[in-house]
Amino acid sequence: MSLFAPPYMTIQDEDGNPVSGGKLFFYATGTSTPASVYSDVGLTTPLTNPVVADSAGRCAAVYLDPTVIYRCKVTTAAGATIRDVDPIDNPLAALSASDGSTLVGFIQAGTGAVARTVQSKLREIPVTPQDFLTLSESLAVDAGPAIRRALATGKPVLFPSGTYIVGGDPAAPVASGNPIYCVRPPSGSVMVFETGAVIKAKDGLGSWTRIVSFGDETGGGVSGFAVYGTLMVDANVDNIHATNNEHQHGVFFYEASDFYVERIHSINARGDNVSFGGVSDTRGTCDGFIGSIYGKTAGRKNLVFQSLDNVVIGSALLDNRLGGATVYGGTPDATDGNSFDVEPDSFTGAVPNSAKIGSLVTYGAGNDFSAGTTAAQADAYTVDIGNFTSYITSRSGVHAWTQNAITLNIGNLKISGETNTGAQSTIYYAARLNVGRFVLDGACNARSILQVAQVSGNRPILRIGEFSIGNTGTGGIGLESQDGDIDINHFIPRTTEMGIWNRGVSSTSGLYAKLNIERMTANNVGLSSGNSTVIFIAKSGSNVPYTRIGHIDHSDDRGGSAVTRIVYVDSGCAAGLILPSVNSLNAVAICAYAGADKFYRRSGGDSSPGDYVCTGTPEAMITAPIGSSASRTDGGAGTSGYRKESGAGNTGWVGK
Repeated sequence: MSLFAPPYMTIQDEDGNPVSGGKLFFYATGTSTPASVYSDVGLTTPLTNPVVADSAGRCAAVYLDPTVIYRCKVTTAAGATIRDVDPIDNPLAALSASDGSTLVGFIQAGTGAVARTVQSKLREIPVTPQDFLTLSESLAVDAGPAIRRALATGKPVLFPSGTYIVGGDPAAPVASGNPIYCVRPPSGSVMVFETGAVIKAKDGLGSWTRIVSFGDETGGGVSGFAVYGTLMVDANVDNIHATNNEHQHGVFFYEASDFYVERIHSINARGDNVSFGGVSDTRGTCDGFIGSIYGKTAGRKNLVFQSLDNVVIGSALLDNRLGGATVYGGTPDATDGNSFDVEPDSFTGAVPNSAKIGSLVTYGAGNDFSAGTTAAQADAYTVDIGNFTSYITSRSGVHAWTQNAITLNIGNLKISGETNTGAQSTIYYAARLNVGRFVLDGACNARSILQVAQVSGNRPILRIGEFSIGNTGTGGIGLESQDGDIDINHFIPRTTEMGIWNRGVSSTSGLYAKLNIERMTANNVGLSSGNSTVIFIAKSGSNVPYTRIGHIDHSDDRGGSAVTRIVYVDSGCAAGLILPSVNSLNAVAICAYAGADKFYRRSGGDSSPGDYVCTGTPEAMITAPIGSSASRTDGGAGTSGYRKESGAGNTGWVGK
């Protein structure tokens, strides 16, 4: 309100004399249409129009509506015009206009501050979608247009707490599959999210929707953008009409670069909650940092890497225990219910891809990683993870861990909970897995928790600092290697029946199973009754597996009838076994043999003289260079030690 006439204001003529019974007529500016005036500050009690003065020319208090621009005509009691003012001075009306803030001054505290208007100062503050919401629009119906107008200003956009329902952007480009883009921040954009701000997909959107998309599949990449606070997205999968579960994404990065995102929280996507990608065989999404990612309940995966390079994620927590295709009407596959997926399309390795995650925890059926089949592809696609814990909720036919031709460098890795319900975890083709400390636990009957196998001559390579295996399943195996290349610095078996099965399956020259363990600590390992094996060596091809255990520490104080075979050597495999040092506190045979060859090597023996331990005579059993020696465990006087004195084959051994 604005006080036009204070109490007892006097109407005067041109000579300053009071006008008895003078009148004040109020109209809308430029018209003769009466405009209401009021007797109270709350503008609740209208005055008569005109307002009539008393015999002394005095008027009652008159309050004006600040939203109205008035014309005021002053007359005598007889109606003769004294003056006609249009418009009259209504300061609050001017201030309430859209440019009213230009009329108010501002000066900052401090020496050297200069005067400016309130409008210029306020325009330094981030805009909000609410600033651009028309009278016909609502945040609860479709906030998308207001968000897009706010982003188009180029100013930081603040999202106050609340739910922002978004539909498709009709101006978005058309790409293969006709995806629907809802919010597409441009290059250089800055978005700030207050606690409680949520972007939620509108009911009924199609399965190819990208709720928040940094870039698009037409090649429209964006760069130099930043997100502060938590970008919280609800993909609203329960109200998506399509049964297809593949391609709806909560937060979608495509050909994005040079970006910073403080936090992402994305849930309920029919496809992937968070996806990073780009054009195949390029750097794709690159040179970006995300502080943390939380993804929960996705029809496909919570987090997906496709084409990306130099993307760093501080931490990620991914929970897909309630997700998967079956939940939302799709058809499950071998990765249904998995949380983390690395799957570049048509990746040749011509352009290296990489990503880093400081800490990663996943819940669900498993995780899968595949950049192809060859060593060149594996070497070109690298993911570094500081600490990775995978809690498995097994699903029928789903692999808890799948890795094909990709390099994973992990500081600490724990995979826990795999059971017979799920399919066997696999590391195939030319995969590379480098782990500082690896803990593998499960309860799988009559099969291995993890199988490492060459496929089509492409051999996986594992380099592990400390490896601890626990498989409590009946007849279960911890790790099965089929022509894999495995180096372990310290192996700690906690398995029930078998720790590692080193199995040669190939007859191709140079392609053989390799297992090198610098140190193995086997304490109270195996069954409490019956037979169990820590290392099992076997072959189905002609190539002999290579198995070296630098030092064995063994003890078992449980008593009972248990027989733990530290190493079991199948027929024809003894020639590849090297055991330089054994420390057993129990009278347990280190080796058990299924064939006629019952020996192992302690040192040397390829092209230089070797040192062997055997059961039975080495003659016609051990092939070694001249000068080699053999200690016989069942020998006597003159037969407990042997020297190889002639021949290049397995003869020429002489007892000493």
